Amino acid sequence: MATKRPSGGKPVDRSSSPKKAEDGSKKVSDPTVDELKELVKTYAYIAMDEALLDFFGDPDEGLEFSEEFVTRLLASRDAVRHGKEGLLTLEEVEERHK
Repeated sequence: MATKRPSGGKPVDRSSSPKKAEDGSKKVSDPTVDELKELVKTYAYIAMDEALLDFFGDPDEGLEFSEEFVTRLLASRDAVRHGKEGLLTLEEVEERHK
């Protein structure tokens, strides 16, 4: 386990093993390196998405669903709710669209 001591501070554990609080639960204040990387990736993706949306605008802004689409969507939702239809396997989708 590699540790580094910041100037004037306690050693910092750089391993990717989760830290545990005294009661055995993981502390939010002590994320692992992998968790920090995932957090940075997530926030970078969100920031980029927002920047692109700000720059280019929402391409769907002002568009509305057609009445036919809404009717089909609601009918599909109701069929799934009542067990008449469910999720399809990849093979079933391929077979339907040959």
